[in-house]
Amino acid sequence: MSLTLHVSDTHIGHKAICRYRPFYNSTHHDLYMITMLFLNADFRSILVPHGDSVFTNIYDDVLKNIYGIYQKVYELGGNHCYENVALKDKFFMSLDNVECQSFFKKYNVWQSHAPVHYAELRDRLNFHGHVHDETIHDHRYVNCSMESEIMRYWPRNHQYLAANAASVEFRDHALSRRDKWVNHLRDIFSQELPRQLYDYTRVLSTSEELTRAHLETLASFRRDTFVKTKSAVLADMKRFADAGLELFSKFKPEELADLLHNKHYGTMFYAEHYGDV
Repeated sequence: MSLTLHVSDTHIGHKAICRYRPFYNSTHHDLYMITMLFLNADFRSILVPHGDSVFTNIYDDVLKNIYGIYQKVYELGGNHCYENVALKDKFFMSLDNVECQSFFKKYNVWQSHAPVHYAELRDRLNFHGHVHDETIHDHRYVNCSMESEIMRYWPRNHQYLAANAASVEFRDHALSRRDKWVNHLRDIFSQELPRQLYDYTRVLSTSEELTRAHLETLASFRRDTFVKTKSAVLADMKRFADAGLELFSKFKPEELADLLHNKHYGTMFYAEHYGDV
């Protein structure tokens, strides 16, 4: 039986993403998102990216290899999708298992990038992205943006989203960027695999050699070596977590939010108080 996974607004290759999400640098963010898609890939799974997936061609070989594992990919166009790379040049255009959509209905749910107008819902849920952490306070709308209350920086399957849509605890849109990041970090650190992946990719991102080697691994596996490669990456993540060294998750979310906010918004507070982390 196939499992349908949803993601939105992965923003891979968005150079300014660290002004909006609590990552050490843009490479850390990109490695997290790419490896997240890899770890959730499966020959029987369907992936629905709800738009604004990739902003650059530099990861084409890696993402083409990962997308190729999924049984089917329904790539929805987002508002940023055609600004930096033309559709004809997107890595997924040459893949037989990828179908590009702007809007469609699946499992009696509207699937879109931006939220559908409420008058068009017609008693159906709407799985969408676009709004990031400013979720519409209406349980008919399911925000699949990675930093939303229901996604928490990890792909979610259709059954999970449909079952939990009515119980989402909406967050205050008026929170400061720093306080939103506290919530984001709590979300990541409260889940074992996202926490391990966050730490693992943060360390990879500090070294061009480690980054290159990891991306080459994800770009070079074959279908017959995919399972073995995934097991090896998971084992590396666990070994690193067990070692307990240089982990960002050792910080309280409030401390790390301060550190990253001050790093990306131009003060030296983080260096003075935490050293060169």
